[in-house]
Amino acid sequence: MFPIVGYEGRVIVDATHMRNPAVWLLIPTLIVAGYLFVVFQLRRVLRNVRQGQPFARDNARRLRIIGYMTLISGPAYGLLAHIYGRVHQYQLDIPDATINVPIDVYPFAIFAGLIVLVIAQVFDYGARLQSEQDLTV
Repeated sequence: MFPIVGYEGRVIVDATHMRNPAVWLLIPTLIVAGYLFVVFQLRRVLRNVRQGQPFARDNARRLRIIGYMTLISGPAYGLLAHIYGRVHQYQLDIPDATINVPIDVYPFAIFAGLIVLVIAQVFDYGARLQSEQDLTV
């Protein structure tokens, strides 16, 4: 939701006058693809856990991927929302009205990504301990 400065009321953007309708679908498609990729990685981690291998090297690598995806998702989402708003700003036909489109960073996503990276490091350490224990026996 973008605040519109200089206008009170409802704004309806007519889709028939869009210059490039693919832009409308690009950002939601990228976001959904990112979520599906993270869910796919989580399913593979949980499959290893169900098989009795929670500290497999693959789990640490997958958690690291999830952590990096979460870490970059906050600034990336803010940047994509900014681009989305700027593209639609030119499609409004309201005199003396502008859209205020700040670039948000979403610090919670950055914090969550750092937490997942710490958990991935713990899983990596657990995998090293597990491999040492397997060699000892």
